[in-house]
Amino acid sequence: MAGTVHVNPAAADHLVLSGVPGSVTAGTPFSVTVTARDFYGNVATSFGGTVSLTGSGGGTLINGQNTFSVTLFTAGFQSITASSGGVSSSTAFLTVDPAPASHFSVVPAANPVNAGSAFNVTVTALDPYGNRATTAGTVYTGTVHFTSSDPSPTLPADYHFVVGDNGAHTFSGVILRTSGNRTVTATDTISSITGFGIVTVNPGPATHFGINAPPTAFVGLPFNITVTALDQFDNQATTSGTAYTGTLHFTSSDSGAVLPADYTFVTGDNGAHNFGVTLNTISTQSVTATDIAQNTITGSTNITVRPP
Repeated sequence: MAGTVHVNPAAADHLVLSGVPGSVTAGTPFSVTVTARDFYGNVATSFGGTVSLTGSGGGTLINGQNTFSVTLFTAGFQSITASSGGVSSSTAFLTVDPAPASHFSVVPAANPVNAGSAFNVTVTALDPYGNRATTAGTVYTGTVHFTSSDPSPTLPADYHFVVGDNGAHTFSGVILRTSGNRTVTATDTISSITGFGIVTVNPGPATHFGINAPPTAFVGLPFNITVTALDQFDNQATTSGTAYTGTLHFTSSDSGAVLPADYTFVTGDNGAHNFGVTLNTISTQSVTATDIAQNTITGSTNITVRPP
């Protein structure tokens, strides 16, 4: 006599991932289904364990199955794994494409650089998650314009990215002339896509002196002046390797002037030193400082000497 036999699934043996797309865009959520199956492939409806799932954190299966939302952010060939204690995990693979460009990275080829020295910068178009915007449909093909916090830079001309750039281009001939931390900024000419790099600009070797002195002085009364070693762009020569450590000598158009003795700068001066001067002839007089070894390194200032 024939009868009907109800066969219950065995205990959960492994997990199965389904519904995984072949490719997705970074940052775009998609759904996958996790199913617990017994050794024979039946849905293990009695399994209600917690599943860990890459890109979502996971959750609990209901009657051996559940659908989860997953979001991946890193472009490239990626994997999703569903796992739960006591059963075999399941892994699926897919391609994550970058999203459209949202900002630039601007990376100098050298950092620090010397004032007046040319260097290269590489501009890379990145999506919101730091992926390079290279995929067909998202590859960056806008036009970039350069600016800088340096008051007198030399910057590349506007450039229109082409598909062959694959979202990155190297620009040569960037020159910054003002010492300190300076920015080089790349901005899309028609959108809000922008980015900057910070470049430390070191001063060059001293080429001349700047002398800070009062515009007027009283005859016979001492006053102070500051002599500062400057590079060709008027940056104070303070950086290690360019800090001025020469010896300077003072002269004046006032034959009766009382001038400082020769002085050798030390590293601790940071390229600047104060001196006392007394002028004794009423008129406009000059005070000049000159390096005794390199007389091309010199500087002068004029001071009006008045009667007391």
